[in-house]
Amino acid sequence: MSEIRSIGVLRVVSDYVELSPKGGSRDYWGLCPFHGEKSPSFKVDPDRGFYKCFGCDAKGDGITFVMRYLGFAYLDALLFIAEKYNIDVVYDNKGFESTKDILSLHNDLQLGFRASLYEEGGRDAKDYILNRSFNESALELFGVGYIPPRFNFSTIFKKYDKEILLASGFFKESKDGKYINSRFFNRLSLPIRSVTGSISAFAGRSIDGSEPKYLNSADSEVFHKGELLFNIDKAKDSIRSSKTAILVEGYFDVMRLYLSGHKNVVAPMGTALTKNQVALVKRYADDVVVIFDGDEAGLKAAQKSLPLFISASVSPKIVLLNKEDDPDSMILNKGVDHFNAMYEKREDLFIYMIKRAFFGCRDDFSVKSRRFKSIHKMLLGINDLLMRDYYINHAADIFGFDKDRVREIVELELTQNAMSSSRGAFSKERRKDSNSNAVRLCERDFLAAVISLDIDVVDSLFIDMEADMFQDEDCKSFFSLINKELANIFVMDDLVLGNIDDSNFFYDLKSRKINNDLYRVAIENKDRIISDYQMSLELESSRKSDNEEDILESLIKVFDNIKSKGTQQDTTD
Repeated sequence: MSEIRSIGVLRVVSDYVELSPKGGSRDYWGLCPFHGEKSPSFKVDPDRGFYKCFGCDAKGDGITFVMRYLGFAYLDALLFIAEKYNIDVVYDNKGFESTKDILSLHNDLQLGFRASLYEEGGRDAKDYILNRSFNESALELFGVGYIPPRFNFSTIFKKYDKEILLASGFFKESKDGKYINSRFFNRLSLPIRSVTGSISAFAGRSIDGSEPKYLNSADSEVFHKGELLFNIDKAKDSIRSSKTAILVEGYFDVMRLYLSGHKNVVAPMGTALTKNQVALVKRYADDVVVIFDGDEAGLKAAQKSLPLFISASVSPKIVLLNKEDDPDSMILNKGVDHFNAMYEKREDLFIYMIKRAFFGCRDDFSVKSRRFKSIHKMLLGINDLLMRDYYINHAADIFGFDKDRVREIVELELTQNAMSSSRGAFSKERRKDSNSNAVRLCERDFLAAVISLDIDVVDSLFIDMEADMFQDEDCKSFFSLINKELANIFVMDDLVLGNIDDSNFFYDLKSRKINNDLYRVAIENKDRIISDYQMSLELESSRKSDNEEDILESLIKVFDNIKSKGTQQDTTD
């Protein structure tokens, strides 16, 4: 860590921001990369090791700059800087050491697969991909290789321990434990890269029609197919600049769109989209355009993705392709101009699904009522109040229902769900279990993530939180300390600790083992803290009366307060 910090904030930032000294001081100034401005208000102080924008109040050190500018998690930012500036990373535990070895193994495999594509045994594979109208430069750009039926892994087996080979997810062990074999044979290979560009896994594409068409490495400590998106390493800059991500189904769809100028394109790993993948997209994009195959399966996949997006307060658009088309085949057969024309006709996915549910209902109320149930369920899943209201209005208009009545039904059901949850929570609380300890764990995990995050990120996390939300007294006190000092520090390591108790607690948090994606840890545990706090308010109201009507009335009041706070926040934003 000290070697990485020794690189200096000036050296890191100057690779991305044009900086110059000002007024004879040792400080450097430039245009802030985090908001639009015409005169420089972004300062880098190389002596104290921090940057600060006096326009948008972004601040931090070189590591947090990389996190914010490139959208990396904390560990990814460390590894990125270490690799860029040729710093040898010393891994202080076995887990990190195995990660390093797995990534090294993947690099060696990639070199071998690329070479195999251009050998005599790879001729059919190479002809196959070239006949798909991908040229040599495309093969190099995406690292396309070939895994022949009898690839010689002997050098690999000598270099890496059996534990690393199996931990990579690329190899498998025979039933009797005597042999280790590749999970891929006679397939084109595609490296699956992390956000930072390291090879996390491989995809193998069948070239002889055998099933499955695609095969991925098994999940490992460096690859979780539900958390990564194919091409995110190359697409992230374009996604950030355009504020839009294009989501497609297949790897070849990604390659074709990227080569056709749509460089903000990514794809899941051949499985249904997950909430973690939606969170990854949201890290870079404000808008998402879904382009799945035009057949019924593609439409169902798009429909299944909708609840994930709306629960994350994202309103996706959809490009509707013809039944026989996917993005790859459309561009090949009809040209990129035809695809671009279709892309310009993209429409709101939720509204499209509302229209699709309504289609054929006519004036039959019983049919409308049945069809509306699926829409009603999705409306209940929208957390953003303005978004929910927006889609309630559209759903009511399309189905011909009264908007106020639909809104009243949705809000009543949300209130009843809250009451049901509070009863369950109250019942659990009466049992002598470890629920209270779980609450404290989420509070400590939240603070453990916070003390390693960018000050600017911490400030955004704290904006709708207060000390009373914490039940653990140590966490409550430490939250108050951070909140108080936030405006006076530039990085969390500069946190002024008032006494030995605070210092001990600080280092307890520092040593806490949590997921490497610190921002996600903070968000997930923040949601738990707020949810538990709101639940405690509901429980407190419920305890005051044994009367069912009084309980319902108190819960409605709590729900209204939550809604009111959400509306105020939306208005302020």
